[in-house]
Amino acid sequence: MDKNQKVEFVSSFRSALVDAGIVIVARQSGLTVEQSTSLRNKMRDAGASYKVAKNTLARLAIKGLPCEVITDQLSGPVAIAYSKDPISTAKILSKFMGEVEEGKLSIVCGALGSNLLNAAA
Repeated sequence: MDKNQKVEFVSSFRSALVDAGIVIVARQSGLTVEQSTSLRNKMRDAGASYKVAKNTLARLAIKGLPCEVITDQLSGPVAIAYSKDPISTAKILSKFMGEVEEGKLSIVCGALGSNLLNAAA
């Protein structure tokens, strides 16, 4: 990814997160391409999105947004799920976690507005 592509990614990702009702950080490790595609499709069908992004670019995208409270959790292999509807996004992730082998996908934290949520919340 060259510099212009990074700038474009940060800009479009930020635009998508501005209207998000919830942002969830999930740790993924060992998901197959098929599993990852399945999760993305389920998210898309529910009006949500699931992106794997470089942590540095994600930090730039959320800077100054209410969901900036998740910044410290952006380390290692994480993905960000977000949507306007907080309930359906969390339900899809939780259900999918039960469908894959333990440890391949876990919720790290979330942001409901500017409130930091732990994995249990």
